[in-house]
Amino acid sequence: SLEIPPHSDSPTTPPVFATLKGHKGPVLSSKLTSDSHNIYSSGKDGIVQIWDLEYGTKIKRIHHKLPVRSIALSRHSIEHLQGEGCYDQKLATVSGNVVRIFDVRKSRSAARLNLGNTRCNDLCFSTNHLLFIAYGKGILAFDIRKLPDSSRPIYKQSLFFMPPEKSYITALSLSSDESSILASYQDLSVVQWGARAFSKGVRKLWSLQRPGKPTPGPRPPRLNCVFSEESHFIIAPCPTDHVNLIQTGSLPPKPAFSLGISFSVSCIQIDPMRPMIAVGSQHGIIHYAPIPLL
Repeated sequence: SLEIPPHSDSPTTPPVFATLKGHKGPVLSSKLTSDSHNIYSSGKDGIVQIWDLEYGTKIKRIHHKLPVRSIALSRHSIEHLQGEGCYDQKLATVSGNVVRIFDVRKSRSAARLNLGNTRCNDLCFSTNHLLFIAYGKGILAFDIRKLPDSSRPIYKQSLFFMPPEKSYITALSLSSDESSILASYQDLSVVQWGARAFSKGVRKLWSLQRPGKPTPGPRPPRLNCVFSEESHFIIAPCPTDHVNLIQTGSLPPKPAFSLGISFSVSCIQIDPMRPMIAVGSQHGIIHYAPIPLL
């Protein structure tokens, strides 16, 4: 298990290109569309905001009754909405223990998945219609074209169930070639799980430990780790005010760079088209800034 240092001796602080304000309370999740024109963000205020990144303006809001813990955008296609920007076709949200899937063009819920009493902290899409859900200490996978029957136990209908670790999963990220999943855990560990076909099982490729003290309780900070577009780096925020870049070219992966951030990080996302990151803060603000080495 690799130990990540809290920060380098002289961490670089990137300039901020855009600041998006609109959430009342912490930003819990953020995602960029495939063409980098829009940012989706969700917060403790129960609102999913859709932003025009070029002008920094809000395009749409989707309301939930409870905080929206996580959001995911489908990776298989892009749809245009009457010249208002570029939209990924499906949006999935986690609010309470319910996963909702929206047709973004209509801002209307197309499907609903009740996870019962088991904790769900994050989800992500693959390009072949699979939706991966952090389910307690393991991961479930469903084909969104054939969602499970609510009358049967949810975990028995999953395409696979990833072996649980000791701690609850707080965040997921899928590699660009979709051959592995990066799972962040409540104890601040990060594990990369790999598989040629997820339905045939997975294996642990490596694990690393981030510095800091884990936050107890049922809803810890997500502190999601994400792959770079070519999966050469992992962006790993820490409970401190630093974000580390981890090089994945060698095993175990090596810390390559540290960014100093002047606020408490709640979530992070890499721009798929540019060497930029969108960083959500505990104060309801999204910062869009360049990042070196990507």
